[in-house]
Amino acid sequence: MNKNKDAKIQVLLSSDDYSRLERIIIRESAKNGKLLTVSAYVRNLILSHITVSDGEQVSFASETVKKLIYENELLKNKEKENK
Repeated sequence: MNKNKDAKIQVLLSSDDYSRLERIIIRESAKNGKLLTVSAYVRNLILSHITVSDGEQVSFASETVKKLIYENELLKNKEKENK
């Protein structure tokens, strides 16, 4: 049986960027009263971005469909007026 395995990603940051990231994580940990690891923090950022991006795609598709329906209604009304 093939079981799904969690995928791992690797990110390279400069030492300055990594230090800045650590400071951000320390502030977030203090604010939330819960110690966060770098990997947990980055995982949460990625998952949050995925959620937002999925919503944007659904919203884009929805808006496109609404626009097509509206244009189709305009065309039907125009055809009725021309008869």
